[in-house]
This record gives sequence, structure tokens and C-alpha cells, in this order.
Amino acid sequence: GRQLAATAYFFVIKRRRVAYVNLKAAFPKSAVRERKRWTKEMFRELGMSAVEIIRFPIMRKEDIDRFITHHGYETYLQHRESGKGVILLTAHMGNWELSQIGEGLRGRPMTIFARRQKYRRLDGLLNSFRQSYGSISVGKEKTGIRDLLRTLREGGCVGVLGDQSGGDEGVWVRFFGRSTTAPRGPMALALRLGVPVLPVFSIRRGGPSHDIFIEPPLELVRTGDPEEDLQINTENYIR
Repeated sequence: GRQLAATAYFFVIKRRRVAYVNLKAAFPKSAVRERKRWTKEMFRELGMSAVEIIRFPIMRKEDIDRFITHHGYETYLQHRESGKGVILLTAHMGNWELSQIGEGLRGRPMTIFARRQKYRRLDGLLNSFRQSYGSISVGKEKTGIRDLLRTLREGGCVGVLGDQSGGDEGVWVRFFGRSTTAPRGPMALALRLGVPVLPVFSIRRGGPSHDIFIEPPLELVRTGDPEEDLQINTENYIR
């Protein structure tokens, strides 16, 4: 995966430039050499993650136990087993797909909110990998939102990526010094249903080894104004 991605780095010039410009904006005091090194390493990281995702259908629980170290897993289990539902809010760090695969292999599948890919066949292939062990992948269409609500009301677990653009209907926030939008969905669901939101971050230690950090629930702010609550709590997560 690292070798394939290192090769791709020299051909996908547009994406490489986007990565570099974003790193420059996020870390304006960094040196040019550092930003180039980070960009290359990001490509290699994505290459390894892609190979891991392709291997999901043949992955075993023993692989998860061997290569993934969880931190704060007891916190997650406590909320998962409470029967009240829980939202895992993650980001594009490490291999963000591994959390739900690991839980599927442990017999605790979840419902995943995933943005649809531009190419339909690629989207279907990725979802088949994600759903290898019982998890359900849904999109932002009405049926997908209903699936998320039903999962939470039945005491299940929902996994959401919280660092994507929210589009024109998203919540405006400051992210690495720039204005952008974040998705409304995660905090809107949490505030509406009163379910806990646990931030989860996957970090690659090296090769196939990962650390998955499960943080304590976010302290949701409730002012009595639904829109203000959504704004404050989304900003808190992005921060």
C-alpha cells in the first residue's frame, strides 16, 4: 500500500496540490520541506488504509485483537450496553473504518453514516466491505436518516464522520483558522434523542498496528435555543 501510494503521488498532481495547500493553511509556520514530507506520508497512509479495507472480508477477530489497541473501550461498552443508544463521532485519521469492522467481528455491528461516492460501482464496493460483519451503511437520503433514528431509539450504535463539509446547509465553524461548514446531523441527533456522543480517533502506530482512542462523552450544551445549541456543540467538537 505504501509503495503504490508513493507511486500515485507523482501522478495525481491536482490532489497533491490540494493536500499541500491545506497543510500550508493549517500550519502556516511550517517549512516547505516539512509540508512536502507530510503530503507524501499522507499518501502512504491512505495507501495502507486502502489495502486494509480491501482485506476486510477476510479479516478475523484475531487480527483485530493483534493489531488494534483500544484506549477507553470500557467507556464505550458502558454506554453501548446501557440500551440508550450512542453516537461515535470520528474523523479522517488513521484508518477510520477499523472501529466498526472490529465491533462487527465482536458481534456488535453498528449503523454507519457514509457519504456516497461519485462512482456508483465504487460506492457499492466500499459499502460491501463496510458491511462485511453485519454493520449497515446508510446515506443522507430520508431512508438513511430513518435508519439512524431507529438504531439509536433501539439502543444501538451509530458511527459518523464529523470532519466533512456540511455543504450550504451545514453549521459554520472555524477549522484550522478558516471558515467552513460541518455536518448538522451528529449533534442534531444527539440533542434530539439525548444520546451520548463519544469522540473516537484512530492513530496508526506503524505498519498494520493501530491505537483507537475513545474519549469520554462530550458535555452537550443546552441553552433552550435549538439552533444555538447546534452551533455551540458542533463548534466544541470541531475544536
